[in-house]
Amino acid sequence: MTLTPLPNAADGDVAQRLRGGQWNSEGFGPVTAWPNALRQTVEILLAAAFPMFLVWGPERRIIYNDAYRSILGAKHPYALGRSFWDVWPEVRDQIEPVIDQAFAGASSFFEDLQVTLERDGRQASAWFTFSYSPIPAEGVVPGALCVCVETTSAVMERAARQESEHTLLFLDRLTKGTSALPSADAVMRRTAQLVGEHLGVSVCAYADMDEDEDGFTIRGDWAAPGSTSIVGHYQLADFGQLAVANLSRGLPLVINDNLAEIAPHEAATFQAIGIGSTICMPLVREGRLRALMAVHHKGPHIWTDREQALVREVTERSWAFVERVGAQAELRSREEELRRITDAAPLLIAYIDQERRYRFVNQAYQDWFGQPREAIQGRRVEDLLGEAYTLARPHLEAALAGERVTFERRLDYPVAGLRDVQVDYIPRRSPAGEVVGVYAVTADVTKRLEAERALVQSEARLRLATEYAEVGLWDVDEINGLLFWDDRVRAAFGVLPGTPVSMRDFYDGLHPDDLEATSKAYAAAADPLQRAVYDVDYRTISPQDGAVRWVSAKGRGVFDETGRCVRVVGTAIDITERQRLSRQLREESERVQLALEAGAIMGTWVWDVAADRITGDERFAQAFGLSVDDCRSGLPIATAFGSIHPDDVERVREGRQASGRRQVRT
Repeated sequence: MTLTPLPNAADGDVAQRLRGGQWNSEGFGPVTAWPNALRQTVEILLAAAFPMFLVWGPERRIIYNDAYRSILGAKHPYALGRSFWDVWPEVRDQIEPVIDQAFAGASSFFEDLQVTLERDGRQASAWFTFSYSPIPAEGVVPGALCVCVETTSAVMERAARQESEHTLLFLDRLTKGTSALPSADAVMRRTAQLVGEHLGVSVCAYADMDEDEDGFTIRGDWAAPGSTSIVGHYQLADFGQLAVANLSRGLPLVINDNLAEIAPHEAATFQAIGIGSTICMPLVREGRLRALMAVHHKGPHIWTDREQALVREVTERSWAFVERVGAQAELRSREEELRRITDAAPLLIAYIDQERRYRFVNQAYQDWFGQPREAIQGRRVEDLLGEAYTLARPHLEAALAGERVTFERRLDYPVAGLRDVQVDYIPRRSPAGEVVGVYAVTADVTKRLEAERALVQSEARLRLATEYAEVGLWDVDEINGLLFWDDRVRAAFGVLPGTPVSMRDFYDGLHPDDLEATSKAYAAAADPLQRAVYDVDYRTISPQDGAVRWVSAKGRGVFDETGRCVRVVGTAIDITERQRLSRQLREESERVQLALEAGAIMGTWVWDVAADRITGDERFAQAFGLSVDDCRSGLPIATAFGSIHPDDVERVREGRQASGRRQVRT
């Protein structure tokens, strides 16, 4: 059938189908006979940019807008006018009580509700934030309006972040639980237990390879209650061609179900020791397969990327520790003699390994750093030297690469303070010629260089964001009045990449309405008494094209020992799109609310504040004695309200002005 056009409905695919009869209108009847509540709600949702649909009548039939089509996918246009349960039968048990509650007159709201939907021919989990509101009409509730948004991507991203955080917390717990253990065997035993319990596997084991790279010995494992230890000697070839091919090339062996994935005689080797699925990570050093670490389930198990990544990370960490223990044993026999000699020297003498950790320091280090040598040995160079490490780092890296390095620098030590030093880095090589560490000899030459001292400062700017985080960095040198922006911050202010900037550029680029609040926030962050967190959202105006952008900035002041603010550093994010979406949502919500409130009394109308024109529906025209066509096409607001009684004119004018001010603020 051909429908009477919906005069106030926005044009779009759904609206065209409703007007052209290309939908299942059974249960709704002709548009001309629709009750006002149904017609008005349909016009509202068709005009909305947010996904919406209404459920109507005892059969729970639905009409939705174009924004909802992305949620329906291939179910559109079949779903238009159909019963909700014909469209989404898979969620009936979960959603029917919610809809019934709305038809009973009660609203509801759900955030990130998980449902299982049939999409592309398969069941898939999805998450939605939505609300159901009753549509009252003449004392009953013939329908309900649902405003919804799919949050599947956001929920899954949040779950991924939580999973990543969970893994990092475990790795931190693993490090703390093994770092103080006295031997490599103790570390591996504790590691196997923690990994096995964390992953919930039946067995976690570690093994050393024989020289022929076929035989291997599982020298330790952890077995869950009900599982059997698999310690012993084995042949890699017995576990199948895949095991040999992958592990000998340094690739992990991942089997989800050995009965289904490998030959029966190969699976039998696994089954004989109670293994149905496995991850086995190889450790290859100098081109040779040296060791293995593995986790097993008794039965089939689909190993996730997270589980594989965790086993890989633990394998590398654990064996790195084992190798480090070996290196420490080699050094221990020489330390005592070296200590007696070096403690008598008026120099700072240390030995640093390839991991940039102190393995030996002499007495002078205790005096310079105010810590016992036992607290220094084992620490990373960068942790002990602090900011002084930035200048020493390239020289140390060159020495660890095999070059003997001598340099003079003025360095700021955490306890000793500013010192002019002459440093010699002398590489130490293994019998095979590899550089295994560096001897560091440091002489205090402050007095000799005092007359020619030139201040050398080196600061490592704060890196709070990665390339993919889209976070800009800024840094203000309060002492010298210098401003640093990276190109992301420049872009947020409409400044070309690489262009030099100053604090004047910052303040000139702020929107006038945000200048005062932003300036106060910055002053509070730099104030030694307040030391407030700089956390402010403001608008910028591009000097290039006048474009207005929204920026969210955070930062903190850095204060010296006297309390003086020397720097203010922080981050900035372009939130223009987020602000636009937020504003659009508020405007849509307000229009819907205004239309509902007005429609419940007499008629609906829309005032274009900028043009000072008003459009209205048929009932509005009748109420004010106006032409229906004029009201639909728009007419000056003075004409529209010309029939108002003189006694009411002033009150209506004040109401219009108040409404206009609210729109401007929005």
